[in-house]
Amino acid sequence: MSNYKHMFWAYLHDNGKVIVKPWFGDHKDYTDDCYGNPFVRVVVKPFESEDFDSAIDYAKQEIINILNEYNIR
Repeated sequence: MSNYKHMFWAYLHDNGKVIVKPWFGDHKDYTDDCYGNPFVRVVVKPFESEDFDSAIDYAKQEIINILNEYNIR
């Protein structure tokens, strides 16, 4: 396993799928492009992960945490 960390961000689509995307530093990716978008339910701000599979796991847990914290169903 590499020590190099990649940056990702994620969102929960209205269809229930968790979408994870690489993040290259553009804050509009997870702000302007998501706010007001009827298909985006929850956004996970950029985070480090060793690989895409780990990023998916992290994003899913963060989305559960956000949904619970804000009582979103």
